[in-house]
Amino acid sequence: MIIGFGLPRTGTTSLALALKILGYETLHYCPLTHKDTACEIAKLLKCGNFTEDRAIVSASLTKWISKIWTKDIQFIYCRRDLESWETSMLNMGASTSLISQCLKDLDELILPYNCIDMNIIGGDGWDKLCDYLLCPIPDQEFPHTNKSDFNYQI
Repeated sequence: MIIGFGLPRTGTTSLALALKILGYETLHYCPLTHKDTACEIAKLLKCGNFTEDRAIVSASLTKWISKIWTKDIQFIYCRRDLESWETSMLNMGASTSLISQCLKDLDELILPYNCIDMNIIGGDGWDKLCDYLLCPIPDQEFPHTNKSDFNYQI
């Protein structure tokens, strides 16, 4: 089981697509864009229905990670530099109160020991992900979704 998490606009959608390419049954939820999968993810987490070929990627799990981490789950934390993140959030129409809540959640975050952090916007891709998951690198480019000229600079 893989759980990918991070604040909105940190590459969680790209991570979800990458995990699908690697063959994982993937659910992705972002409070800004994918509201329809929230209930399904909550049910999975509540019942503990974790299987090796399943991945959950969510921009809303950050504050819950310490409650669900276990050695049987591989965690992937999506991050990006603060300035480009704030600009991206504002460009998406996020309120300053949402941004403040996200930053509060981030301040309280304690990463699990079995976790890598990926800066997908900053250039992390197949090498780092596949090394962590112990799988071969696919013969295609790492997916980058929702990128703009401002927030995607390598």
